[in-house]
Amino acid sequence: MTWFIAVLIFLIIEITLSIKWSPYYFNYGIKLYSREINTKHIEKPTSQVSSLLNNSFKATGYFPSICFNQIDNKTIAFREKLFEFALFTYTPIMHGKIEINNSKINVAGYANWFPISFLALWYSSFLKHFQFDTDIIFIIVPILIFAIIYVIQFRIYNNITKQLSEITKQNNPTKS
Repeated sequence: MTWFIAVLIFLIIEITLSIKWSPYYFNYGIKLYSREINTKHIEKPTSQVSSLLNNSFKATGYFPSICFNQIDNKTIAFREKLFEFALFTYTPIMHGKIEINNSKINVAGYANWFPISFLALWYSSFLKHFQFDTDIIFIIVPILIFAIIYVIQFRIYNNITKQLSEITKQNNPTKS
């Protein structure tokens, strides 16, 4: 019961920090995704980049929208839109940030707290009385679900990185 309350508290805190776009929440954590784009100096302000990304990652009907929000002059936080109905929805295992420096853009994804605490609760409840022949499915299935969600988010984060690369190319056209 104590674990359940702890998981519930993690969920409430995480949703609150995410909704409020807390800089602490979006700047620190266990890094699960990282990409870097080398570019020339970016002329567009961070708020404009955030707006362009918000327009590019709206719900498709299958997946929820990705929301982007400027949290300081060089940082944009992003996450799946909360409480949006889509055909295929999932509990995100990552939230991300984009750091824009003069000649580099870093895209990072950090582990969400709720899925980690949920897995800890799940496994702690099964491992006490684990029997390999009957319970192995309860060990494997959560790992597979998390792997599928990670692959989905990995692809979305790669698309975000590609979109940022396109934005920087529009910003800095090459001369012919």
